[in-house]
Amino acid sequence: LKCRSQFCSNLPLTQQGEAVMALANFALSGTALQGSERPSSSLSSRGVTPRSARPRSGRLGGTGLQLAQVDSAQGVIERAKTWTPQVEDLYRLQFCGWRDAIEYAATYGEPQRWDPDVSGNSFISKVQLKSNGYYTYWRRYRQCDDRHLNKVRLFSPLVA
Repeated sequence: LKCRSQFCSNLPLTQQGEAVMALANFALSGTALQGSERPSSSLSSRGVTPRSARPRSGRLGGTGLQLAQVDSAQGVIERAKTWTPQVEDLYRLQFCGWRDAIEYAATYGEPQRWDPDVSGNSFISKVQLKSNGYYTYWRRYRQCDDRHLNKVRLFSPLVA
C-alpha cells in the first residue's frame, strides 16, 4: 500500500506503511487504534447479558402462567374467566387505569351509567382516565370481548 495523503508525504519511507495501516484502521472502525487495540464487540465486554443467559421471570417464566397472586395490600388477584356484568364494568374501569369502582369513586365520584337495558344491565357510560382526566365513552352494550377477559383483574380481600 502506498500513502497518497498529505499526511504521509512528510514521513520517512519506514513510517509510511504504519501511517497507511493507521488510516485503514480509522476508515474501518471509526477510531485510529492500532492492530490489537481494536475494541471488542462481544456482548460480555460491554456488560450486556445475552437473553439466553438471563433468568426467566414474568407471567410465563418458570412454572407457567400464574393464575392467582397474593399481595399483602390488595389481597388475592385473579383473572376473569367468564363474562359477567361486573367483569364488564371492571374492564371499562381498568382500561382507563383504575383498579375498581371504589378507587374511581374516591377521585371523581360514582361513574355515570347507561339506563338499564332489556337484561337489566346498567353499564358504565363514561370514565375519566386516571393519567390525565380525559373522558372515555363506552357503548350501551358489551364491549369486553372474550379475547380480552384475561386482561380483567378480580380483586378479593385477603382473608386473615
